[in-house]
Amino acid sequence: MFCRRYLAENFEFVALALGVWVFLAMPAMAQQKEEMRNMQLVGYNDLQGRNAYIPTVQKQGDRWIAYVAHHSDKPMRLNPLTGKEEPNGTSIVDVTDPQHPKYLFHIPGQAGGTGAPFARTCSGNDLPHGEKGKYYLLRAFGAVSWEMWDVTNPSQPTRLNVIVDGLENTHNAWWECDSGIAYLGGGPLDWLSHPMVRTATTRLAMR
Repeated sequence: MFCRRYLAENFEFVALALGVWVFLAMPAMAQQKEEMRNMQLVGYNDLQGRNAYIPTVQKQGDRWIAYVAHHSDKPMRLNPLTGKEEPNGTSIVDVTDPQHPKYLFHIPGQAGGTGAPFARTCSGNDLPHGEKGKYYLLRAFGAVSWEMWDVTNPSQPTRLNVIVDGLENTHNAWWECDSGIAYLGGGPLDWLSHPMVRTATTRLAMR
């Protein structure tokens, strides 16, 4: 009886409180629900809890490999493959099976810097002076340099060389696989990009 009397006497207050609660809860409920249109989530990889920026996907033989750039983040994330905490760099993920992406390798970025915020790949079959059957990764190393990696075996990438270092900042870039020319953003503030052409070796020389 007390509850009925209380509700009757305070109906407007109870209704208002309930309405406010529903209004405040709606955004949280919406965030927990998948939103999609003309697409469907089929799989995912948590990238060891790292952020993601400008991924690129390369067909390598009968596999599709994703190279995911990362900005810096704190604290450093644990790499379960090595058992070590590593600064954000470049994640390499086999996405051949979209429902079950497989994390293959993490190339650490600049410690205490800006991570490795750009990644671009080319096949040696496409590069004018590339080695047939090889695959290459061009990436920024923090704000200080640009690197070239051999990712033919994406589970065991090897750094070929440092293209240019001693920079004050890096930014997005572009690498033309058919011409071999890469446009690398960054450097001192008095220049924004350097056109570069791939030579007969694994080095990139300024043109």
